[in-house]
Parts: sequence; C-alpha cells; structure tokens
Amino acid sequence: TRQQKPCRQKHSQGKLCLYPTTSTTRSTVIMSYQERTEQFGLTSKDELKDVLQKHANAVLLDVRQAKEIEESGKFTAGDHPWVHVPVMPTDSEELKSTCAKVLPDKEAPVIVYCKSGRRASVAKSTLEEQGYKTVLNVGGYDDIADLKL
Repeated sequence: TRQQKPCRQKHSQGKLCLYPTTSTTRSTVIMSYQERTEQFGLTSKDELKDVLQKHANAVLLDVRQAKEIEESGKFTAGDHPWVHVPVMPTDSEELKSTCAKVLPDKEAPVIVYCKSGRRASVAKSTLEEQGYKTVLNVGGYDDIADLKL
C-alpha cells in the first residue's frame, strides 16, 4: 500500500484540497472554508478581527513548517507579536515543550494558523491542555492573509 499524501492545491472556487490523493486512487477531498470551519472548529474572520482590535496582547502563532512560511509569507497584524513553532498533524511535542517560553502569558489570546486549520487544531488542543485561556484556530494562511485590519 502506498502512503497517502495531501494534495494541498487550490481547486475550483478557491477550495483547498487537504486530503489524500495517491498515485493509485487519484481521489481528492476538497474542503471549502466553511467545511473546514465545521470540521476543525475555525474561528470566524469577524471574531479574529474583533480579538485583534480589542486585545493588544494577542499573539499570532504560525505552526507551519519553515519552508511553507518561506514560500507564502507570514501573517502580521499591527503590533501583535508573531511566533513560529512548527506542529505536525500527529505531533505537537515541540509546541508543548516551548510554549511557556514563547507564549508566557496564558491569559493573552493566541491566534493559531497553519495551511488549512488541521495542524492549528492540534496546536489549539495542546495549548488548552497547557492552560491557555483563549486559543483561536483561524485556519490557514490563505484564509486570513487578505484580511484588512
């Protein structure tokens, strides 16, 4: 059996293909922002804007791999700090071991994003287990990169 790998390409209507395609099946699952919102519990763009406007101490946490950030850039919002700790869909150990150092204020809202929301969902759960009070999964970089803040 071949291992399935995510396609991660944008297809019709701006939907992002997240789920497996293999050379033998060639099947893909394309999920819209709304579908990912439901599956991964994404925070709405309006709520993101509200948190950024009302909480000067909110932190942006990018959990993508360094290569992904090099390819597409990073999301910034005013003076809000940007932090990078890579997370894998099945492994958040690096985040668990460094969160106290890179995110010292457990009361400050943490806004987590990745490519699609899947790894951000893992990071959100990890941070909540570590006692962070407000953690928002806002989905993928492409979902929020064009926000006018």
